[in-house]
Formats: sequence, structure tokens, C-alpha cells
Amino acid sequence: DESYPKPAVHGGFPPEDKIIQFIVLINSLDMANEYLSRIIGSRVVTAEGQASGVALHESFKDSFPFDKDNTFAANTLHSLETSFINKSSELLNEGIQVLFTQVIKPRLRPIFNDTFRDVDYTLNEEGVAEVAEQNDENVGDILEQVSRRFEHGWDQLMKPIARIMTPGTFRTLLDITARYLSKILEKRILSYAGKTSPFGAVRIERDFTGIVNIVSKGEFRVREAFGK
Repeated sequence: DESYPKPAVHGGFPPEDKIIQFIVLINSLDMANEYLSRIIGSRVVTAEGQASGVALHESFKDSFPFDKDNTFAANTLHSLETSFINKSSELLNEGIQVLFTQVIKPRLRPIFNDTFRDVDYTLNEEGVAEVAEQNDENVGDILEQVSRRFEHGWDQLMKPIARIMTPGTFRTLLDITARYLSKILEKRILSYAGKTSPFGAVRIERDFTGIVNIVSKGEFRVREAFGK
């Protein structure tokens, strides 16, 4: 708990150096799992006929010439791997959840506020064209502004974190974030019920699809979180 990234002042964001230190701890746990599995996996193999289902690799059997010792060593290594990975995975998942709660989630609200700033889904095509003319913009820019704003905020938040985290831990963080975003988008869709023009409804579908595409980046598993 002492290593969790916490804001220096109430209502603020955790300092960047604390976030990085916490991510390094998460990465260390993930790499420890991977290396331990590799090391033990090179020494312990699946063995038919063994009560535990494992035995030492052929290249290590000379060190344990008796079957009883062979079995004991294999079981000990297998138990070490199982117990360590179970505990470290629990800590790992807890750490990633904390990273989402303390770092990602508080920053998503201002991103969404900016994304949908001044967006009016009651306008028809002529209304959007009038707004474009008044702001000296083209209609295409206005129709793309939700996706463009969200992508800007999303990339600023997630890309630096993705560069630091291991691929596996970032995927888990992305899954958690996608599930949260799906609920936020669902609430926003419901808030527009009966308050849009037919053209506005088309824009909503397009805008929300754009957000899903930005978050998932082709990852089907992440896209599934937005299924409903």
C-alpha cells in the first residue's frame, strides 16, 4: 500500500515519478513470473505414470539417479512455481487495478468532457453546415471532432504508459479500462435518448464507433468489452 501512486494533494493526480516507480514494480512481478516459468519449465516436464504428473527433464536425471529423488525434486520445483505464480499473479492483478483506479480513471473524465465539448446531436445536416460556416470550418472537420479529440487525449494518457509496461500487463490494464469505458459510453448513449435528430443519431453511432476503434486498435478481445 505504501508503494501505491497517490496524489500529493487531495483531488490531484499522483506525481509522475511515483507512477513510474509503481509501474516498474508491476513489471518486475510480471518478469519474475515469466523467468521462473522458463527456468522451471526447462527442468520439469510432464510425465505420464507419475502421481503428480511431473518429472525432471532427462538432462537433469543424472543428478538424481533414484526415482524417488527425481520425483521429489520435480514435485518441489513444480510446487514452487505454482505457489509463487499464484501469489505474484494476485499481487500483479491488484497492482494493475490500483494503477487503473489511481492513474487512468481520474484522467478519463476530463478526456470525455473535452471530447464531447459543444457537441450538439440535435442538429440536422443543415444545422451542422451552419455551425461549420460560423466557425470557418468544413463539415468534415466537425463530424470528425469527437474521434479526433478523444484520440488526442487517449494517446496522451495511454501511450507513455504502454511504452513502460510489459505487453502482458498493459493488455490487462487495457481490458480493465475498456470495460469501464463501455459503461461510460452506455450511460452517455442513454442520456441522449429522445434528444437527437435522425442525423444526430447517425453521428452518435459514428462517433462511438470511432472511440471503440481508437481504444481497441484492432484487438478483438478489447472490442468485445463494448459488445452491447
